[in-house]
Amino acid sequence: MTVIKKIISVLLSFSLMLLTIAICLLSILPTFITPSTYLQAMEQAKVYQSIQENIQNGLDDIMLFNNIDRQTLREFISVEEVKEVVIGDVYALLAWLEGSNQKIEALDLSSYETRFDERMAAFFSENQYYLDEAAKADVELMKQDAMQIMKGNLRLLDFDQITSMSELQQVMKSLEALNFKSLAAGLVGLVMLIVGLQVLLSPRSRRQQKRKKYEIGLLYSGYGIVAGGLFIFIVFFSGIQSGFYHHIAIQVSYLRESISYLISHTFKTLSILGLLSAGIGFMLMIPYWQRLYKKCMKR
Repeated sequence: MTVIKKIISVLLSFSLMLLTIAICLLSILPTFITPSTYLQAMEQAKVYQSIQENIQNGLDDIMLFNNIDRQTLREFISVEEVKEVVIGDVYALLAWLEGSNQKIEALDLSSYETRFDERMAAFFSENQYYLDEAAKADVELMKQDAMQIMKGNLRLLDFDQITSMSELQQVMKSLEALNFKSLAAGLVGLVMLIVGLQVLLSPRSRRQQKRKKYEIGLLYSGYGIVAGGLFIFIVFFSGIQSGFYHHIAIQVSYLRESISYLISHTFKTLSILGLLSAGIGFMLMIPYWQRLYKKCMKR
């Protein structure tokens, strides 16, 4: 009977290890559907400033190619305007992924088209240029090129392609239906139940038959939780040390930096959760160590 109890205790310890790993991983999942996670990553990678610079450089190239002073379109779009568009897209995409039926609208560039027309009209007026029909057609082509640059930089993702992926939305709906908080609370409750079972399976003292050695049950529980916590810590801390996410094969620098930050932040959070879990496991072992210490001191 004692052997069977020991086998059951080992299996329960192994279950605690798996549950600890599952709880740590589940704890990080909700951050991926939280807008602040992505907004913070973009702030760290200076995405808004990079987009504004890319747009301005593209507009400068158009002006140089057409022998027009670059100052004509200087400061054509501000960092705050870029930020407003990008943040709006982030919220719209996450709302769609969470199951919203709201259609992601096409990027409205009408205000920038008007701004382009005004800037060009001011330039031609100041320099007393007369535009014939051919010149007007060239200016119209310049505007189309400018708007294409604006659209290509302001819209980070192809929403038409993403929204056509019904499978992705189904996955997100399934994740949303899981209710992470309830699931995590259920797993924590299951951990407490297993710890209680471990205590119940603790052997009785040979000298005091009525007293159970509950500290042995806590010890076995601690083993499982420490193993799970250290597994999470070692795996993700190793990822941080390797720094592989700094060498992702993405040509756009600010996207690469944003993704690197997201991976780094996720790995750091999981490493901390692993250490905290291991700490809880070690705390469960303390009663056994105290009893062992007192026993050694009596000798």
